[in-house]
Amino acid sequence: MLLNINQLISEFYIAWYLHHERIDKTIYGYLKTGEKLRDYYDLLVDTLFYSIRDYLVLAAAGEVRHAVDRTDYKVKEVHEDIKRATSKKGKRGANKQYSSSRDIVYGEATKYDPVLLLKNCRRVFSADWNHRGYGGEAWANITDAALDMWDPQTKFPRTVTIDHVIDLEHNNGTVFNKPVIYKYQPGLKRILDAKFLGVDELILLGRDACSPVRLSSFIKGICRLMKMNVDEIETGTSPISYTPIVWGTEKTTVIDTYTGRAVEDESSTALFFAVYSCIYLAIAAVIMRAIMKNMHAKQD
Repeated sequence: MLLNINQLISEFYIAWYLHHERIDKTIYGYLKTGEKLRDYYDLLVDTLFYSIRDYLVLAAAGEVRHAVDRTDYKVKEVHEDIKRATSKKGKRGANKQYSSSRDIVYGEATKYDPVLLLKNCRRVFSADWNHRGYGGEAWANITDAALDMWDPQTKFPRTVTIDHVIDLEHNNGTVFNKPVIYKYQPGLKRILDAKFLGVDELILLGRDACSPVRLSSFIKGICRLMKMNVDEIETGTSPISYTPIVWGTEKTTVIDTYTGRAVEDESSTALFFAVYSCIYLAIAAVIMRAIMKNMHAKQD
């Protein structure tokens, strides 16, 4: 079941506001205690963090499939998956689960190491693309944010990371308009616009961002919804619960589209030259000392 991204984002900001501002004791009456609100807020943060983290890997992999005729590089394994799956079409029972090349990528990408896949996608996105509608700097920024979410040493709290990613856009709109993990709805733009104006404007939009509602009645309604969802966590029926993807460990590589040769990792190349430079300088120092010693010997 696809998650409702509009609901998750709007309730994340509203729950954050209620959780941190403690605006009215009567609000907590609908939850019996503030513990319910904290539980719900924690669930929202966990759900958004892990679902966004998975989503960005799949979205990046789906986008990098366009590289084959729009830039000089591509992620070899992504295109091999598409080629392998499409070559079997027409055979009885083959690939019925895939309706497009994007579905193939979404279905096959989970077998790969997500961090390496993101790094390789970023390398491809950072190359020159011949079409503004695909790849490029916008997607490089998206993969940067995704890599930060996968970094256990990141210095940013989850809430800050979530807030940053929610605002990201690619070449054709919000980052969340890809048909995987989330059910995208047009009302998301109104939610993001309202977020910049403040939580009051966001609350006035209502849960589905369709029509304004009275602030007081909506707060009561959202609190009742929080109580319902928290109670449903134990039974596994909460509409905002999410089970993270179990990613594989298979490697991916970046290759030159025209030669088919692997493109060296820039960090590996930099390390090679750094080591080479150190060795060269050490040898030069030894030679220089030998020359100086020889010159002193002649003077004596």
